[in-house]
Amino acid sequence: MERKRYEQRDAAQWRKHIAAQQQSAQSVAEYCRAAGVSESGLYQWRKRLEPARPSAGFERIDADAKLGTAVIITTPNGYQVQSESVDAGIAVAQRLAQC
Repeated sequence: MERKRYEQRDAAQWRKHIAAQQQSAQSVAEYCRAAGVSESGLYQWRKRLEPARPSAGFERIDADAKLGTAVIITTPNGYQVQSESVDAGIAVAQRLAQC
């Protein structure tokens, strides 16, 4: 079986295909077959062209007396850890950073 050859496309063309696929009711595979574009190419260009997401890591914060004594740490995936003291909150944050 001969391998299908796809034509070279630039970023503007891939943006149009990505938008069209997202607006369609088709899966990526279905859209790519119908449009005659490479499924792997669509995935690669979608990743390359998507806006940069904020880092999933922790950010440095300085303890502020206005915050009170309780500390609530919210992870990027939405989990929350509450500590009754700043020192315990710092210890929890350090352990989470090691995961």
